[in-house]
Amino acid sequence: MFDIVGDLRHSLRTASNAPGQTAVIVMTLAMAIGISTIGFAFADTVFLRGLPIADPERTVIAYGITAREPDRRGGVFFNDYLDLREKQWNLLIKALDEVQDTTDIRDLWASTLAVALESYDALPMIGRGAVAAYPKAGPTGPGPWNAAAFFHHKGQYQGREMSVMEMKARQQAWAVKRVERMWRQAWDEATRTGKGN
Repeated sequence: MFDIVGDLRHSLRTASNAPGQTAVIVMTLAMAIGISTIGFAFADTVFLRGLPIADPERTVIAYGITAREPDRRGGVFFNDYLDLREKQWNLLIKALDEVQDTTDIRDLWASTLAVALESYDALPMIGRGAVAAYPKAGPTGPGPWNAAAFFHHKGQYQGREMSVMEMKARQQAWAVKRVERMWRQAWDEATRTGKGN
């Protein structure tokens, strides 16, 4: 019926002839599978099992308010905070010079684990920043959101004290460096393969 062994042999031969393209395809699939897994794990935890906290009814929803429309309850938009956006941009440029991504991107498991641990390490500081952003929280509700208090909240991240904004800039720089390394590696492999033909 089906020649599975022959199909597998053909697939491996095709993959070995274009290692750069194969690396890009494998990395794309790995990231898609990882993102899907995180999404389903989140949905399972939040919607099916409930939140793993003692008082889930005490959780809050963040709404943005602006000086122009203090009664408006909507999402938090970065355009509402131009001064914070400019500070974030400057911190990102600085972080791009400082941050190094040393994870072996050929090892998908180690690479995926590094991303998960990098994000997990930031959660306590983000939580404390959210508490600082609601200084008037009480039994009637969280009160107004203070974006500056959240982004300027300082905590420990990767063994250093920094603000939430600095931490996010370092995470963004790390992600940019990771993508840059993957594309450079794929490009180098593709040009080596192209010269060999």
